Amino acid sequence: MVKFFHQTFNFDFPWVDQLTGKLHLVRLLLKTNSVPRWGRSFMRGNSTAYILEEIEVDPVNKIFKTTTKNITHTRLLKVVECQTLKACPDDAANRTIGYNETRIISNLGYGLSSRIESFSLTRFHDNITKSRNGLLYVLEVLREKQQLFKGQRMLA
Repeated sequence: MVKFFHQTFNFDFPWVDQLTGKLHLVRLLLKTNSVPRWGRSFMRGNSTAYILEEIEVDPVNKIFKTTTKNITHTRLLKVVECQTLKACPDDAANRTIGYNETRIISNLGYGLSSRIESFSLTRFHDNITKSRNGLLYVLEVLREKQQLFKGQRMLA
């Protein structure tokens, strides 16, 4: 059986910047991905990582930007991912352009930094590909439901 949780609450904080009209949101996330065996000794038994996510939505120009970066284990590996989604200038009604830039930096030293960065880049590439495919699947399901809903409204 599926269980749901729902809650509504108010923040005494304006999320929309009054000068720019942009929506800003900052979240702190806890990531618990598995760590390769060789990396566990560097983590000192703590494989969880805190991730800071900053989101900016520009409703006027239809631009959505996120920046995520780990704030723990940064000596071993620092990952900063910037992603921008915006309407396609040639077909804004039907297409969205996604741009992703990720910086992966290891300051561990001992001649291991380059190997850690290479391993992490490969793992990141594999995960971002899976993530993008998952998003495309969700978008396709939403598109099908929208078409079904439009068809039902026309029949009514």
